[in-house]
Amino acid sequence: MALTIALTVVLWMSTLSVRPLYEPDEGRYAEVPREMFVSGDWVTPRLNGIKFFDKPPLQYWATASAYTLFGPSEWTARIWSALVGLLGALAAWWAARSLYDTRIGLASALVLIGAPLWILGSNLTTTDIGVGALLGSAALVFAVAYQNREPRLYPLIWLLVGLAFLAKGLIALVLPGITLLLYGAVTRQFSAFFSARFWRWSLLAVAITMPWFVVVSQRNPEFLNYFFIHEHFARFSSSVHERDKPFWFFLAVGAAGVLPFMGLIPRAIALRSRSAQATPGFDARLFLSLWVVVVIAFFSISRSKLPLYILPALPPVAVLLAYRSMTAARPTLAASFLAMPVLGVAIAVLLWHPTMSNAVLKLNISNPASLHTWGAITMGILVIGGFLAFGIALRGHRLCAVAVASLATLASLQAGLMASRAFGSLSIKPLGLEAKAASRDNTQLFNVGQIDRGLAFYAEREPIIVGARSELDLGFSVEPDKWIANEEAFAQRWLTPGHKLAVMRHETFHRLRPLLGGNTTVIGRHGVNVLVQKP
Repeated sequence: MALTIALTVVLWMSTLSVRPLYEPDEGRYAEVPREMFVSGDWVTPRLNGIKFFDKPPLQYWATASAYTLFGPSEWTARIWSALVGLLGALAAWWAARSLYDTRIGLASALVLIGAPLWILGSNLTTTDIGVGALLGSAALVFAVAYQNREPRLYPLIWLLVGLAFLAKGLIALVLPGITLLLYGAVTRQFSAFFSARFWRWSLLAVAITMPWFVVVSQRNPEFLNYFFIHEHFARFSSSVHERDKPFWFFLAVGAAGVLPFMGLIPRAIALRSRSAQATPGFDARLFLSLWVVVVIAFFSISRSKLPLYILPALPPVAVLLAYRSMTAARPTLAASFLAMPVLGVAIAVLLWHPTMSNAVLKLNISNPASLHTWGAITMGILVIGGFLAFGIALRGHRLCAVAVASLATLASLQAGLMASRAFGSLSIKPLGLEAKAASRDNTQLFNVGQIDRGLAFYAEREPIIVGARSELDLGFSVEPDKWIANEEAFAQRWLTPGHKLAVMRHETFHRLRPLLGGNTTVIGRHGVNVLVQKP
């Protein structure tokens, strides 16, 4: 067991420092904490020096703390995600052990660390894994507290809810609220949830969340309207962020997100509970099943959909799937693992069929050799691990089979993340480092026609944005002097005395070149972008 834990931690952390920050999310959520770290202002989040109120501050604070201890880097930008992902696995282990037994507890942790969606979220710097781990853990602690009648756990529930609110906002209240109402409607046990002993601890969540919201609102009067109306209600009810997907999107993401165990899903989710209706006892399995359904249904209704949104469902899903894996017939468990070699074969087809690869991936490959090498490793681990887990499961060694499948999936996903480095267009790192090397004390850096969120992180200099607004629209509205509205104004600024650098697309530079003066030269190229300089 000690070897399994050690191998898990090594694999979990193995690629944090060897991958560039990917645009747009990683660049954004690495840079906002860097600006907190540099400026010392931990109240008002800023991106490129512009007010940025899309998310609450928990991920920023955690990452800025890592920068304070170890300095800004790719691994410190991701360490919060990695650690909070492991926290979710620990919560799944503890909850399943408390609800069932030690074997199911170990299986729950293994299922979660082998879930591709959880692995992905834990290896990228985003706000989603934080709320996923904290809110999913809150649901698990709630289930244990009510089924085992342990009121001493109530403060922990509200602590996790408060932190989840600081991680992502209102969903930390909405998802639990809907689940409790639905559970009460199914079991007719509403009275169980109106205990003053439970609700008085909600003041702990208020104490955790309110100070920042009060202070940031006092310093920034525009915050409350933007954060709650635009970033919650408008994002949920409209396609303002252009993230609309089909209704079934999260059903597919959820199934793929627990790939080695997707064959166990139908019987793992238990939406009927005669015992809960016949007796006053709490049914943890029903509650956790309803939690999963609520999370997926809620985000399926939303007009804004990204794969990592459903991460709060995964810790409870891991417990449900672990219970199923320890009780299902051997052939059923074994058959589920065959999804791994099937995925391996699909990867092989993509690797060695360039036309299909380009059509599916829709990304320019800058390093084909690296893609094929790491892609082949990914494929090999999936095929070998899947068949090995299949054979072990047929022999009745259930926990061992789950461990093999999970560790193989974790290793293959890390190899896949290494393969992602072959897509150079995913990161602005090369041009950011070139801009840093070329900068002087008085250099002005511009980002023309686009917002490359990681540019400031690598250049260690905040660029002036030209002609693009995106998520900085509010910030530019309240601080218009920090933005250049159009290319004509940029060209005039470019011709003023002083050293200047700019990142823009090739075609943008070709169009603007006559306006930028004869001493403007290209000093760096990467993908579709160029770095230009005026001495």
